[in-house]
Amino acid sequence: MQKAVSNIIFCLGLLMLGFGLNYTLSTRLIGGALIIVGLGLDPKIWNYFKQPNNGK
Repeated sequence: MQKAVSNIIFCLGLLMLGFGLNYTLSTRLIGGALIIVGLGLDPKIWNYFKQPNNGK
């Protein structure tokens, strides 16, 4: 479920970023923010950052 929500937000961000090229800077900023939020909600990326860095 979380993965699906992440993908939807990420796709919306890409769309807004793409349409933002024809519109204003704020549209591009919102699109970029949605992409970051979508990636942040992705469980795989979330787990990657939560795991302890044993090698360092």
